Amino acid sequence: MKNPIEKKIHSLETKGACPYLSKSNVPINFEDPIFNKSPELTFQKLRSNAPIQQITLGDGFPVWLISKFDDAVYVLRDPRFIKSPNNLRVFGDETLKGQTKRTTSAYILRRFHMLANDPPEHTRLRNFAQKAFTPKIIAGMRAQIQKITNELIDKIESNKKFDFIDDFAYQLPIIVIAELLGLPVEDREKLRNWSDILIEVQVTEKNKQSIEDSADAFIDYLKNVFALHRKEPKNDLISAFLKLQETDDNMTEDELYATIFLLIIAGHETTVNLISNGMYALLSHPEQLNLLKNNPELIHSAVEEMLRYNGPVINSTMRLAAEDILINGVTIKKGEGVLVIFLSANHDETKFDNSLSFDITRKNIKHLAFGYGIHFCIGAPLGRLECEIAITAILNRLPNLKLDHTADSIEWRTSNIIRGLKKFPVIF
Repeated sequence: MKNPIEKKIHSLETKGACPYLSKSNVPINFEDPIFNKSPELTFQKLRSNAPIQQITLGDGFPVWLISKFDDAVYVLRDPRFIKSPNNLRVFGDETLKGQTKRTTSAYILRRFHMLANDPPEHTRLRNFAQKAFTPKIIAGMRAQIQKITNELIDKIESNKKFDFIDDFAYQLPIIVIAELLGLPVEDREKLRNWSDILIEVQVTEKNKQSIEDSADAFIDYLKNVFALHRKEPKNDLISAFLKLQETDDNMTEDELYATIFLLIIAGHETTVNLISNGMYALLSHPEQLNLLKNNPELIHSAVEEMLRYNGPVINSTMRLAAEDILINGVTIKKGEGVLVIFLSANHDETKFDNSLSFDITRKNIKHLAFGYGIHFCIGAPLGRLECEIAITAILNRLPNLKLDHTADSIEWRTSNIIRGLKKFPVIF
């Protein structure tokens, strides 16, 4: 029997023209609700018809989409695909539409962390940030994560209906990362609003001002936080970073702003959608939901399948070809951009049997949901742990949880980076 997704595969027609992908052979419109509902259908067409396809950004910058698993791994581990435009003058015209000036707060937050840099800068910055995610620190957080999870369920248990994202999946990671960094939990709505705006990959005339305003506000916020922590150090990560900065002049203030911004994104934004996308997959596949309820030891493989099947990140961040590079007969020229489509690579039929099916018993899942190579997500262990604890607790305490079909239909966020639901109404 064919999976329902497979039955629709030839009937999907993506509507409209998206400036972000204005020269594609397989039309992709990240703002189209039909595409957002089932992007895997379009990505399957991409893998079949144009697995390495050139598109053009709104400002005329050429970018290649990498949609197959092996090609994705090739790009992610090849040091010739670089992250920092400082290592390669790509733009001949510094006034290109959407380009961010180097003096702005947005530029600092986007360009001064490890994910936007190449070795040796990347190595230095990653070693600094990695102190937040050592196995010992993550293991020591299990009891606290369980406590926070239980308290959140206590608050919603008597309501009989709630929004899974707003009331649970969002709350858990932001409380965890705020406590880890030493930020007031009551500031979590501000952090959420800033991260929602700043996560977008492309600066356009439409979002430029909101990005700048959010970046300014976030850095001003951190300046005040740093002042308080320098005056009264605490047992948290920001205090540890500031103490280390005093003895290690390799970490600038701007780099510290950007690193904390990245940790909030890595420790919060992606985890929210890992938990909510994972629960949505379970509720949409009752046989898999019942299988996990009856076999709770499957939670580890279930989380890996959630990451593969509908992970929280659509595309990688931008890479640039440092020289002409030939991949499977396609030449990516020096200076051209490359985006790896994680969601597509994780559905590659040549790597995963019944790739469009959700199967929590799937073995040896080598997905790319957290990336690959030197830029592999440092927040992966924490994200996995939070998801395992959250899903297990929900199934134990709210075993009758199901989608609220009386509410508005499910909508997905319009983003070329984050894969997540706007709202997720449930009842029990």
